[in-house]
Amino acid sequence: MDLRSSAPTLYLYSRVSTDKQAAGNKTGVQRQTEGALVDATKLKYSNMPVIYMSDNGMSASKGENIEHGCLGRFIELSRSGHIAPGSVLAMENIDRFSRLALTRASEFLTCILAANIVVYTWIDGAVYQKDNLASAILSLVKLESSNDYTNKLSARVTGAARVALKRHQNGECDADGYPAAINGFGKNKFWVDTTTGFVRPHPYYFSIVKEMIMMIREGRGHIAIKKHLDESYTPPTIAQNSNKEGWGINLIKKIISDRAVLGEKIIHIDGREHLLVNYYPAVCTEAEFAQAKRVRSEKKQFTSKMKNAAGIVTGMRIATCGDCGSSLQVYRSKAGKKDEKLRYKCSGRSDTSVKSCTAATFDNRYFEYALMLLIGSVILQPKKNTNENKVASIKNKIESISSKIEIMIQSVGATTEGDIHILLTERLDKLSRERKQLNKELTIEISHAEASINPDIYMLIPPNFIDYNQADIRNEVRDIIYKTVKSIKVHSVTGCFYIQVELFGGMSTDGIVIDNKYISDFGFDMHHQQENEEAFLAYNKFVNNFECIDKDGKLIRMLDLVNGTDFIISDELYLNQRVKVLKEKPMTEEMRTAIEKFETWVPKIQ
Repeated sequence: MDLRSSAPTLYLYSRVSTDKQAAGNKTGVQRQTEGALVDATKLKYSNMPVIYMSDNGMSASKGENIEHGCLGRFIELSRSGHIAPGSVLAMENIDRFSRLALTRASEFLTCILAANIVVYTWIDGAVYQKDNLASAILSLVKLESSNDYTNKLSARVTGAARVALKRHQNGECDADGYPAAINGFGKNKFWVDTTTGFVRPHPYYFSIVKEMIMMIREGRGHIAIKKHLDESYTPPTIAQNSNKEGWGINLIKKIISDRAVLGEKIIHIDGREHLLVNYYPAVCTEAEFAQAKRVRSEKKQFTSKMKNAAGIVTGMRIATCGDCGSSLQVYRSKAGKKDEKLRYKCSGRSDTSVKSCTAATFDNRYFEYALMLLIGSVILQPKKNTNENKVASIKNKIESISSKIEIMIQSVGATTEGDIHILLTERLDKLSRERKQLNKELTIEISHAEASINPDIYMLIPPNFIDYNQADIRNEVRDIIYKTVKSIKVHSVTGCFYIQVELFGGMSTDGIVIDNKYISDFGFDMHHQQENEEAFLAYNKFVNNFECIDKDGKLIRMLDLVNGTDFIISDELYLNQRVKVLKEKPMTEEMRTAIEKFETWVPKIQ
C-alpha cells in the first residue's frame, strides 16, 4: 500500500491486537471502520481524499504496529516529508496508536505532529496538533493512561495465573481427580474442557484425538486422516482451524508436535518456565507417543526421496565414508551400456570445496549383500536389555532434574534482586534446557525399544533387491534399514571394503569384503562366540536362504571366512597373498586393523 500523499489526506487507522480479533466480522474491526462516528469523521474532513490503514493482529503494547505495521511506515514517511502537511491521522482512540511506555509513545506521536500532521480520535473528539500546549498535555495523559491500562491488565492476568498455578501445584482437583485449570497463559488444548475451572476431557473431541494418534501410529498420512475426520466429525471452532474447510492439515500435524497428549503443559510466568505434569488428561501412553513420532518421522524422510532413490542406504544421513566422513552417493558406471553397474562412492570424491577423498568406489551388489549378512548376524542374537536400562536411566535423570527445578523455583521466589537472583535464574534456565533435551532423548530411546527388529523381515526380502531397477522393492528395503540401522560407515580401497554398522538399541557389528568374493563377518564371531545353538541355527537358516540376483539374473554369493565355509587350498593360498598386497595400500587405521583381524582367520582353514 502506497501511503504517500502530495495534498492533505485523511488517513483512517484501525488496529486490533490478535488475529482472532480480526477473524470474521468481529465487532472491534467493524467499530473502527464502519458506523456513525467513522462517517462523522469523514464528513468533518470531507475536503480530503481518504486512505485506509489497518494493523490487524498487531499489539500496540509490544510496539508491533510501529515496528512492523502500517503505522510504522506512516511515521517514517512523516519524518521524511512524504506525508503532505495538513493531513489528518484519525482513529477510534489514542490506544489504537500505542500502549508503549510514555517516553517512547510520545516520541512517535511527536514525530507525526512535528510534520504538521493532525491526529484526531473520534471517540472523544480530541485533536492533537503541533505547538499546542493543551493538546500536548492531553496526549501525554492519554498515552500514559493507555500504557497504565496495559500494565494493569497484564498484572491482573499474571496474578490470576499465579493463583491457578499454586492450586495446581498443591494438587487441587475436582471430585473426579482432574486438576485446576490455568487460563490466560498459553491456550489450553481443544480436546479438553475447562469451563468448570478444571481440566477435563472434552466430551466430544477427546476421543477423536485418541483416534487421530492411532491413525498416525498405523502410518496413515495427513490427507487420509483429514478425509476420515471430515467424513465423520465436526471440526473444532478454534483460531488454529479458522478459515479451513473441515479439519485443517496443520491441526492434524501438530497433534504430536509436543508432549501435551501425554498430559504435560509448559507455561511461563514472571520469566520462569513451569512444566506441569499430568495437567491434561493423557490421550496416549509414552510408548504410543514414541511410536507415532517415529512413524511420522519415517514418512517425512521417505515421502520425497523414495521414488527416485537408487541406493538402499543413501539420502537418509546414516551412511558415511570411513575415510573422510562425507555421505555416500551412488552413480551408474558405464551408463547406458550392457554392462552398466551401480556403484557407491564417497561424496567427498567430487566435492571441490574440500580436498578430494581418495576412498575407492564399490559395487552395490556385493556391498548390499554383505550389509544384509552383517545385520542378520546381529538381529538373530539373543535379545539384550541394554535399551531398557538406558530408558530407565534417562527417566531417573529427568526425575532428578525436575526435583532440582522445583527447589530452584522456590529459591528464586525467595530472592527478588541482586547477583544471587541472577545466578539462580540462570541455573534454573540451564536445568530447564537439560530436562528438555533429556525428554527428547527419552522419546527416541522409547521409540527404538518399541521398534522390535524382527529377523523375519530381513528373511522375507526378495533376492532381486540388489537390482537397482526394482525401485519399489528397494524402497521397501530402505524403509526396513531406516527403522533398524542407526549408522553405517564404509572404509574402502581398491578390491576391498570394510563395513561398520550400528543398530538402534546399542547393537553393532562389522565385517570386511575382499574382491567381492570373500567376506569375514566379525559380528557373528563376536555375538555368537558362546555358540548359542538357537541363534546359530537361526543365522544359518538366514544365510542359507539369503541369495541375491542382479539385473542380469546372476546369482551373487560370497564365501564366509568366519561362518564355517569350506575353503579349498587355492582360496587359502590366494588370500594369504592378497592380504599382503592390501596391507601395503594406504588406508584408515580402522580398516588396517580389520584386515589384520581377517588375516588371523586365514590359517584356521588349513
